[in-house]
Amino acid sequence: MTQTQSAASPPKTPRNKRNDEGMPLSRTNPVIEATMMLVPIANLAAAAVTAVLAASSGRNMLQTWSLSRQHANGSLPATEIMIDASDSTNEVVSKIQSMKRKELLELYMSSRGPQDLSEIAGEWNGHLLDNDSWIMTAVTGLLSNRMFGMGRKWNGKQFGKENDPQLGINRFHPRNANTKQQAEQSTITPTEHTFDMILRPSKLGARDMSLVLDYTKYQFPLSLWRTMMDEVRIVPLDNGEPRVLIGLGYMAWSGGRMNSSPFVLYRAVEDARDQV
Repeated sequence: MTQTQSAASPPKTPRNKRNDEGMPLSRTNPVIEATMMLVPIANLAAAAVTAVLAASSGRNMLQTWSLSRQHANGSLPATEIMIDASDSTNEVVSKIQSMKRKELLELYMSSRGPQDLSEIAGEWNGHLLDNDSWIMTAVTGLLSNRMFGMGRKWNGKQFGKENDPQLGINRFHPRNANTKQQAEQSTITPTEHTFDMILRPSKLGARDMSLVLDYTKYQFPLSLWRTMMDEVRIVPLDNGEPRVLIGLGYMAWSGGRMNSSPFVLYRAVEDARDQV
């Protein structure tokens, strides 16, 4: 009986079985094997990036909250840029670009809001500033230049649009302007993303007056930019003229004003650095 059952059993497949061309057969597709190995690595990398972003955002929010509380209590020292009468707008902008996020927030809180919209009407060039860490600064650049600008580098704002002093719009470098020279030679300044301009107290610090830019009405419901807000103030230069503005941009889904990103604006007609 045992011999009969043994004889009826199917023969075992040899481990070195080969195909018709004489090549050894693989039990598992190598592409599938490689993919299965990469999946946990990708998941681990994504988790690490998420953790770093969360930690950096938390640091920014704590920093903003602390400075805002100090300013509200009157314990935050005023931060001003002391310049000589001969200093150009370019030199002022350079000083601001060298500041860290903490200093930029202090500068914003010690600056003043416009008295009326006509004071800052016109076109302003702009630069993104330090956002406390390399990863947050890089994310801000990605959002502003690649996504918000659809591949066009952000280049400031226009205050006053289509004969309506209460509307503004963002300015961008042309998509093919890859160098400073190309940007200077271009006569076209693309614009996109309209906003309402509202003078009202800021919710940061001592609730001083700010120019608030509200994008809500001009974005569709599922847009990333629907909850975007900017707050802008005039940098207190020696002569008090509104040549340079300091701003904070934020969105509700990324932490709101507590996780705001600083930027600087200067009049487009000024002799200021226009990096691309």
